[in-house]
Amino acid sequence: MISTAELISPKDLVADLERERELCLLDVRDQGVYARGHLFFARCLSLSQLEAGIERLVPRKGTPIVLCDDGRQDATSLNRMASARAVLMSLGYETVRCLDGSAAEWERHGLKLFEGIYVPSKAFGEYIEHVDETPSISPEELHALRSDNPGIPVVDCRPLEEFRRMSLPGAVNCPGGELIYRLPALLEAPELPVVINCAGRTRSIIGAQTLIASGIPNPVYALRNGTMGWELAGFSVEHGKSLEVERPDAAAMQGARAMAGTWRSAEKIPVISWDKYLEMESADDRTTYLFDVRDPKEFAEARLTGARNAPAGQLVQCTDTYIGTLRSRIVLFDDAGVRNTMAAYWLRRSGWREVFVLDEGPMETTPQGICRFAHLVPPEARLAAETARARSEGATLLDLSPSGVFLQGHAPGALFTLREGLLERLLGAGIRGPLVIMARDPDIACLAYRDIASNWPDDVMVLFADHGEWPAAFGDFESGFVNSLSPPQDMWHTPSSPLGGGKPAMVEYLNWEVDLLYRAENEPGWALRPQQSVQLPR
Repeated sequence: MISTAELISPKDLVADLERERELCLLDVRDQGVYARGHLFFARCLSLSQLEAGIERLVPRKGTPIVLCDDGRQDATSLNRMASARAVLMSLGYETVRCLDGSAAEWERHGLKLFEGIYVPSKAFGEYIEHVDETPSISPEELHALRSDNPGIPVVDCRPLEEFRRMSLPGAVNCPGGELIYRLPALLEAPELPVVINCAGRTRSIIGAQTLIASGIPNPVYALRNGTMGWELAGFSVEHGKSLEVERPDAAAMQGARAMAGTWRSAEKIPVISWDKYLEMESADDRTTYLFDVRDPKEFAEARLTGARNAPAGQLVQCTDTYIGTLRSRIVLFDDAGVRNTMAAYWLRRSGWREVFVLDEGPMETTPQGICRFAHLVPPEARLAAETARARSEGATLLDLSPSGVFLQGHAPGALFTLREGLLERLLGAGIRGPLVIMARDPDIACLAYRDIASNWPDDVMVLFADHGEWPAAFGDFESGFVNSLSPPQDMWHTPSSPLGGGKPAMVEYLNWEVDLLYRAENEPGWALRPQQSVQLPR
């Protein structure tokens, strides 16, 4: 149960959101449920992932945390928040309260529920298009333009894995944070237009404005409504493509650095030393995040000591998945000084007041630990890839990977499930006998083992193998979403995915993105209000 002392009123939360002090607003429902309705600034970290992810999302234990959901206040909601509070307190978080009242009471104080994910970043993208008047091109106009001039580059600014799933014919991939780092070398003729696209709207807008703000001379356009708009216009897309814009050579890198330096000076983005970062990080009363914003491949080769990888474009696109604490300080590293400039510029414009570029710092190449919770699983309960098939014979395979990963491929016969309520779910399904637990994130598998092993009468084992080794361990993978103990509500599925709803969902999604600027206009703590009331076409 939650006592009165552990509650915060909607009125007091609104006051906290408007104050200049640190706060984390945390929703511990599964992302697919969270996406049906949540508070504007709520970060989503499900109860299943809480122990594994909270210290990255909210690193300072003194940060005030407010737990919230959709305001139903039913037994399930209250029990989940009570469980989350107990977990957080056991991990040393000092102030954890639960938002009191129903959704109707919240709304009376100005707190609306928003559908979707990455809401603040998405609303920011719409704000930028509105105030910067981002040039755009419709799918029909682009199709006609490229029919006359097929050499016009179309650059997809999503991560490579998203580009592989679906892309425009002839497009090349260059993630948004890499645009001013890699792209200028391809645009030798200053009169050559370039079109930036993503799946929907936000990254297209931010990508196009990144090139414009950095001073590139070429005409730049955002593809209106991205690949979804392209499909809705009746044009075909490609699948499985991997055409990337290469990293710059020495001359191109020098030009990108010069461009970024000019941009950084014009915007007065502060540059700090490693010693200054250490001084900031040691403060007991403030949170300082350190992100290495380079490409994940570079981060894997050598990374800044103590930094988390947050590719620059994704950090801007989904800030709430990386930064849990509002009003915190953010330090960004890129050995070229280009991608951190891009991210700092946009984070500052989106309302983060203390964003710093790190000039240099110590690098390390030693492998990162693959599992922080391995100690929860005794040696005799660990399965290696080479023995997994033999030792798992006759056992029920439980896959706790994200449902999107399970959909793409899983061990034959494996059951998809969530960690939360796992024991009750197994018993309810009449499952008996030995179990093998696996998850793309090994921490989740180890935590699930701890949850159920002492209450399960038969052997419980955990697969200790990198996700890429699973096919060799179990044979040919199955795809699709058939065997399941849980609905695929752990994540929000994009409209173009097999579980996403197709073209009707694309239309709904694009309308949702456009509407966000209007809906967010008077949200507590949201400072980005256009000078005139936003009247959006329907």
